[in-house]
Amino acid sequence: LRIAPVNHEQAFGRIAFSCPTAELSGIQEAIKKADQKILTPLVSLDTPGKATVHVVILADPNMKWDGHEICFVGDEAFRELSQVDPKGESLLKEALIADKSDEWFAKKGLSKEEKERYSKDNILSLDCMVIPKKTLPDKPIAPITPFLH
Repeated sequence: LRIAPVNHEQAFGRIAFSCPTAELSGIQEAIKKADQKILTPLVSLDTPGKATVHVVILADPNMKWDGHEICFVGDEAFRELSQVDPKGESLLKEALIADKSDEWFAKKGLSKEEKERYSKDNILSLDCMVIPKKTLPDKPIAPITPFLH
């Protein structure tokens, strides 16, 4: 494991990398030896009726804690969990229609322009990822790891 800068550009949140589950404890130990911050030590996350996935979540070592996280996830269970659901698109559309976002926007006092930014009509679905169209870059998105597929 090599600690190196991550170019965040305008990104935020968590980036995840899949790796063999057997390697997760070694990654955690390497981070401890490097005296870096572990946000979530190696843990099993149960998914009722589905696979149990194992993860280690780290703080980005190149920045003061600012919310950027690096997640290592056990590949085997993740691949099982990331199968495309043939009903996924229709379930997503139903959930978007049934959500209470209009009430949320009203409570927040957001303008029509701000509301349009989050509009249900402005959503693009990519398998299991949902990305507002306006946030897509001009060039194609290349998945970094299988976790991001």
